[in-house]
Amino acid sequence: RIRIEAQDHLTITQTVGDIGGEEIYRLEPIEKKRVIILHNLFFATNETTILPESEPAMQNLYELLTENPEIRIRITGHTDNVGDDQANMQLSRDRAQAVRQQLIEYGCPAEKIQAYGYGETKPVDTNDTEQGRQNNRRVEITLTQ
Repeated sequence: RIRIEAQDHLTITQTVGDIGGEEIYRLEPIEKKRVIILHNLFFATNETTILPESEPAMQNLYELLTENPEIRIRITGHTDNVGDDQANMQLSRDRAQAVRQQLIEYGCPAEKIQAYGYGETKPVDTNDTEQGRQNNRRVEITLTQ
């Protein structure tokens, strides 16, 4: 695993498979209204329990909040369009709330974290392909302060 960090920038932590190649990484500045998709956050199908392989992503988010105490975040859950609209809305809310709750259990102040669900209402990709649906099933973090 590698970790790249710089003051006032989002940290990158990544597992590296091939050390022989060359990689270029760009650190993003920490700024209000920046949206971060948590790519390595995993849930079982139709479940709200955060899977163990999500621990590095959750730890990175916790470190972002503790290393930058002025930051406030909004966690938003999203789903694809498979299934009932109302069930998808509830699932997205519950997943966002699960992320919030785990951060609170780590020790983050509850007042720094809001959680919302948008169900299938804000897709970032098509729902006509498996890859598109996978991209739409996501949790995002927005830096609100």
